Amino acid sequence: MLIDLDNAPPISQGGKREIYNHPNDPTQIIKVILPRRQQKERDRSFWERIYKPPYTWEYMREISTIYRAARMAPVNLARLPLVQTAGLVRTTKGLGLSVEKITADDGSLAPQLSQLQSKGLFTDHHLERLNDFVRLIFQLRIVAGDLHPNNIVWDHKTDSFVAIDGFGERTVVPVHVWSKTINNHKLNKTFQRKLSMNIGLTWDPRTRQLSM
Repeated sequence: MLIDLDNAPPISQGGKREIYNHPNDPTQIIKVILPRRQQKERDRSFWERIYKPPYTWEYMREISTIYRAARMAPVNLARLPLVQTAGLVRTTKGLGLSVEKITADDGSLAPQLSQLQSKGLFTDHHLERLNDFVRLIFQLRIVAGDLHPNNIVWDHKTDSFVAIDGFGERTVVPVHVWSKTINNHKLNKTFQRKLSMNIGLTWDPRTRQLSM
């Protein structure tokens, strides 16, 4: 089925992708590669096409990360610390990835961690749950090199933080998937440089905890 997004306004946009409400499923949103990136891919030279994967390959990295985390997760875990996906979809704006729509109480998109902090809504309870999120990222050996505060949202329904972007192996040789030690080192750097410093928290690499 081809999903028509031609007349639909994006509800959010990042540096790589646009986000649309799924026209046929209110519980889902669709990630689509930005038009300028799609054009850049079409303009690649012959040799670039050989050694550079298509931008939509990012979807497969996300799907494989969710798959590995789900396999490792204990059966009693209420939810993964990652957004859930319904899979690839064909749209009038190109290949897309359909994922769950995490919402706030009023039905709007769930607040980002950065928004909770900037609006003074980040509490001790949120800090406790954020450390639970961090623990799961390490426990499930999730490859997440770009977890900044805009890529993490608060899911009030499950009382937890969820990564909506910024995860997945990005190297040609998947060393972070293969090596727990290498991935833990990368995660320590990520939580220090991209997360804690941007929301005024302190990261302890020894305990792998955030504090006020």
